Amino acid sequence: MKLFITLIAVLLGTSVATAQTLDFDEAVRQSLSQPSGMFPVGVPPTYSWYDGSFSSLPFGPDPPPAGFTAVTGWSQFYPQQGFTNGSCTIFVKGWKTYVHKSAGGWLQVQDGSSIGGGYYNADFVGDVATSMTINNLGGGEFSFIRPETGKVSHFWADPRGTYAADTIDGVFALYAAKMDDAACNLIGNVGYDYWRSMSAPWPDNASPGEGAWVKLTTSYQYFYFTNFNRAQLVADMPPPFQGVVAPPPPPPPPVGDAALSTMLKQMSDSFEAVIKAINTYLHK
Repeated sequence: MKLFITLIAVLLGTSVATAQTLDFDEAVRQSLSQPSGMFPVGVPPTYSWYDGSFSSLPFGPDPPPAGFTAVTGWSQFYPQQGFTNGSCTIFVKGWKTYVHKSAGGWLQVQDGSSIGGGYYNADFVGDVATSMTINNLGGGEFSFIRPETGKVSHFWADPRGTYAADTIDGVFALYAAKMDDAACNLIGNVGYDYWRSMSAPWPDNASPGEGAWVKLTTSYQYFYFTNFNRAQLVADMPPPFQGVVAPPPPPPPPVGDAALSTMLKQMSDSFEAVIKAINTYLHK
């Protein structure tokens, strides 16, 4: 059933990431950065993240460049290719960015109490932005108007988070978003950048990647990105999932020919015993 829903969603140009609660499987899916069948308007197909599949594979420890001491989670929303771009307001809340310590464990470095951003050219050529009014609604929730066609709403948690140089090997970032009108057809994702310092200017940064495209809906849903795979996350669960997600059970041991034969024999014997009992009962 889940596969069927996924296939229908792709055909309709949507995603299945509609949960308003934390979803470990969805966090892994988005972080795998697999093509979603959705594309942003105005982004050249030659761009590595055009189809939502750009990340620093293979997944695993991905330390920042030596000496870097800052990081920021960021996101972006584009009009979806092949659909009309209606008018709507975008709402975001609950931004959190964690860094993974090389020695183990996680450290929260951004709490989403403030965000910055602007309307950039869709292809980011020239890194030119126009002002984007961001309304602070309180409680870590913000709103802004959707981007015009040919633009992207690019925003980030502010200020940057800090960590001691050469002590981390990855990041986990998440937040929730929605829009107020289903006539808007927008897709978005999450990424993060390492920076040399809290105040280092662009382009003194490094981007390990970004998550898969997810279609925005009128209900809050989570957007995620991390450089760790499922097994690595389970081994050292990020704080949002600690105590919430139980590690998946181990897979069953492989069944060899001998074991399979024994199992089939037991099933056959049981079936014959049932038939015999039924016959005995009917002929009383």
